Amino acid sequence: MIFLRNILLLLVQRCTNTIAILMRSSFRFQFVFIKILEKNYAAHQPFSFIQIGANDGISHDHLYSFVKSRNSRGVAIEPLKDFFEKLKCNYQYNPHVVTVNEAVHKDKRKVILYRLDPSKTDLAPHWAQGIASLDPHHHKRSHIPSDYIIAEEVTANNLMNIIEEHYHCNKVNLIQIDAEGYDLEILKMIDFKKIKPQIIRSEYINLSKAERLAMRSILSAQKYYTFTLDADFISVDLFQVKL
Repeated sequence: MIFLRNILLLLVQRCTNTIAILMRSSFRFQFVFIKILEKNYAAHQPFSFIQIGANDGISHDHLYSFVKSRNSRGVAIEPLKDFFEKLKCNYQYNPHVVTVNEAVHKDKRKVILYRLDPSKTDLAPHWAQGIASLDPHHHKRSHIPSDYIIAEEVTANNLMNIIEEHYHCNKVNLIQIDAEGYDLEILKMIDFKKIKPQIIRSEYINLSKAERLAMRSILSAQKYYTFTLDADFISVDLFQVKL
């Protein structure tokens, strides 16, 4: 029933947007991520998530307030120690949300992250605190001066190792990936035979065209319907999730 409803809604969206284009209207029928979450996971009801690149749990992200108003369990992963301490504090109210102080990497146990120097915080835009990356040149995309960036070594682990250690369930409602250019590699780490999220939100804006196509190919092979929202792909299991 959910699948048929979604197919009808997608047909309505396509027809509506085609008419809008023909009429040269700026209106577009778009799906909204937070509305999809609210429609499928009601307040005070169970909700499960795995968040890669959680920062402090609150900044640059609307997921925290949604998680807090549900009976939530999950894993929030943040590699940088200073942000992790804030993340741990923000989730201390919920013993069912495990916070993990590691980077996600396919095979390394130590990696170098290039991040905004904490002493430069007041000189850079607020969002620059969220651009830590494995790529030493990543900051140039957003025109942050190189002398604002420092290298920091952090502990790392494979995503499935983290999940198997901290998330003892084969079902999860949402996996959210924000890894500043390493997002495709993290998506590749998901063993869909062991864990199949109903929704995946993955950042694509820092990927090449070939990497974006590869990401969409993986998601399509796993039978997800994917649409873009700002800098992210939102991928939904149409058999389980109402658009």
